[in-house]
Amino acid sequence: MAGISTTLDIARQALLTNQYGLSVTGQNIANADNANYSRQLMELDTAGSITVAGLVFGRGVEVTQIKGAVDASLQRWLTNEQSTLSSYEQMATNLDHIEDIFSLDTDNALDVLFSDFWNSWSALSNLPSGTAERSAVLESGEAIVAQLNSMGENLTALSNTITEKIEVAVDSINEISAGIYELNKSIVAIESRENAIANDMRDERAAMVTRLSELINITTYEQGDGSLLVTTANGSAILVGTGGAKELSADTGQVTWESTGGSLDISDQVTGGSIGGWLDMRDEVIPEYRANLDELAEAFIWNVNSQHSQGVGMAYFSGPLTGSYAVDTLTTSQLDTLDFYDNVDLAGDFSFWVADSSAPPTTYTETVLNFDALGITGASTMADLAAAWNGAVTGVTASVSNGQLVLTPDSADYQFAFGGDDAGLAAALGINTFFTGTDIETIDIQGQIYDTDTICAGQLDPATGDVAAGDNANALLLAECGEVTVDIDLWKFERGGTNTSSTITTTTDFYYQNVVSKLGIAASAVNRNPVSYTHLRAHET
Repeated sequence: MAGISTTLDIARQALLTNQYGLSVTGQNIANADNANYSRQLMELDTAGSITVAGLVFGRGVEVTQIKGAVDASLQRWLTNEQSTLSSYEQMATNLDHIEDIFSLDTDNALDVLFSDFWNSWSALSNLPSGTAERSAVLESGEAIVAQLNSMGENLTALSNTITEKIEVAVDSINEISAGIYELNKSIVAIESRENAIANDMRDERAAMVTRLSELINITTYEQGDGSLLVTTANGSAILVGTGGAKELSADTGQVTWESTGGSLDISDQVTGGSIGGWLDMRDEVIPEYRANLDELAEAFIWNVNSQHSQGVGMAYFSGPLTGSYAVDTLTTSQLDTLDFYDNVDLAGDFSFWVADSSAPPTTYTETVLNFDALGITGASTMADLAAAWNGAVTGVTASVSNGQLVLTPDSADYQFAFGGDDAGLAAALGINTFFTGTDIETIDIQGQIYDTDTICAGQLDPATGDVAAGDNANALLLAECGEVTVDIDLWKFERGGTNTSSTITTTTDFYYQNVVSKLGIAASAVNRNPVSYTHLRAHET
């Protein structure tokens, strides 16, 4: 019956319940600075009732469970946003690295070096025979070569570093996934008892999920028994399942999921987390900038070489001259396998001069070669070209070595030089040119240019073939090459998609400014995004 004992029991139960409440409050206060702790709440319920003499009396209060104050929907949203934040942070960091590689706002920036190069030709035009002026042209060309080579090496190094980071991150993912699976088992064991909630273990698991989301975009699903199923965000790979943790691999630079059916490449499905940002940089951003820099280098090399090859140095060439570009000797050895063949017009005229000093006075003979008329096409071999040459030119023999054309005077009495070239063949063969190579990795200075007397500041007298003292015609034209418009492809890369290009008509200088402008816009946009996610960092702390 209801009486003093029931009243005292209600009081005892109330005191015990509030003692539990003080413990929960103390736990919350103690963990106030613990970023991985979720505030705990004590849920109460009436302790039941008794019926005495037809009357129903309450029996006080009792604790039903202690549970964390966690909003599952909010937690999933934070996990997703955390992945996005980490991706933006890595993109921002690595775009800063690319800006450093471009050496923006320094004396090594390409726009500065290009300007110095064109200015050096302008200075040479003022004193075509000047030793210092010729050396300045060589040095400014070497500076461009060094910077482009360095950019290529540094972009490759950045890509390799990112690959290494991905491999380390994948190892961390596997470790975290295994930890989540072990916690799953412990949580299920504890929560199999009625009203039992493994709050501390759940907090530990949530912290692991956060760490995982910082590395890769994921989606979590809580099962009825309290275990957590973890997949990549689009469900392409199960990281933690009911049967255990599945491992990822990155041994080949691609992220693969090791399943019972074998390895599945999921790289293109990883769009968030640090790995998502790294993959975007390595497989999209870096290749795009590299492709555009290669296009810039190719156009720059051709612009300079095509003009330089039509000029003359301080004197005619007296020894063998070997072209720097070769046909593909492993296939057909056809002329159309030359790197710059697309710029060649075999119907154009090619002017070649031979000086014969075997009997005074020295005689100068011009041979105008039209290789189209001589039956040479893109399908002709380098040997065919040499044979056509030898059939038309006296005093200088053409031969082929390693797929390259070699011009050799027949004796010490013969020398040779180049006049106009509407065909663009000399530049495509790499004869009498300033640069070698085709892109940022291979660009270099043509070997003979280190003898600065071979720098072509002037042009031959079209009537006599004389090297006119003080002639600056070619130097003036080379000084204006930065203003010559060319058709250049501008690339757009998409990871997991199709890489596309659009051809724009512009100068090499403006093309570079276009690439730099895109870099600045991309860096600014990505750097703004982490700022908009500062609430996540605030939530963590």
